[in-house]
Amino acid sequence: MNARQLLVNPYDPDSVAVAIGQALSMSLDERRERHNSLFKVLSQNDIQHWVGRFLSELEGKPTTSSRIEQMPPVGTQ
Repeated sequence: MNARQLLVNPYDPDSVAVAIGQALSMSLDERRERHNSLFKVLSQNDIQHWVGRFLSELEGKPTTSSRIEQMPPVGTQ
C-alpha cells in the first residue's frame, strides 16, 4: 500500500484542521507505513547525496536524478 500525502494549504485554517483530524485518526499501522516510507526517502537523500549533486551542478557535470525528483507530481496518484 502506498502512503498518501496529507496536503495542506497553510493559509486555509479549515484545510489544516481537516489534515490534523486525518492524522489523529490514522491507525498505528498507517502511521508506521507513512513514517517508514518517508524515512526511506530521507535516508537515501542525505546531506552527502545533496552535496554531491550540488557540487556536480556547480561544475556543470550531468547527474542522475534523486528519488525525490523521480516522484510523480502531487495529485497524480
